[in-house]
Amino acid sequence: MSNNDITDTIKEAVRVAQRKFAANPCDFLSSEKEVQFLLYSELRKRITESVDILRPEAVEREQRGAVPSIHKKSESRVKLEWPQPVEGSRVRHDIAVLRRDLSPKNWDSSRWNYKDLEAFIEVKSGWGPSQTILTAKTKGDFEKLNACKSKGYLVIFVGNEWKAMEVVKGGRGDQCFYREKLKEYKKSKTHSFHRGHVYVVFRVGILTGWRKEDFQPE
Repeated sequence: MSNNDITDTIKEAVRVAQRKFAANPCDFLSSEKEVQFLLYSELRKRITESVDILRPEAVEREQRGAVPSIHKKSESRVKLEWPQPVEGSRVRHDIAVLRRDLSPKNWDSSRWNYKDLEAFIEVKSGWGPSQTILTAKTKGDFEKLNACKSKGYLVIFVGNEWKAMEVVKGGRGDQCFYREKLKEYKKSKTHSFHRGHVYVVFRVGILTGWRKEDFQPE
């Protein structure tokens, strides 16, 4: 699957997740895990191939009868809470998509690198003081994308009403803030991202950039 293919797959999964989110956002905002699993489930429906993962550490346990035979099993390419493939890192990516042509790989995460991944996706959610969603709440996630920008994606589910964030009389509304902050991050050395790799999901549409045409109503 090429980079364009995986981007299209993620985009379609986000669109379907947006419709479910719009129907009842309260179902998905009590815990961030809920939106992570929502997107994960949609990706699993679209990425059906499996890969072989070697689990040599399970052999001894299997011989003792402690666990079933799992030291070599085909597994889904879509993974939750996948360790960042950087030596010494304790960071986990919310969702990872392993390469389809991946050779049988040892489970030991220290032996992995970003070449083994087709994509990694950070997922966030929030509502309330909406400006903090693109600052304190997700600043670290934009930094994670810089580990491998060509494969990093960020999806942010926002419960606030998009129309209520319009430019207000005597001041600038949060719609302007979101567009300007995405433009600022795009030009930043530490928070930049590839175009089409960030999705801010609202009940009525999806914002992917700072231009007027970057808001896609549903």
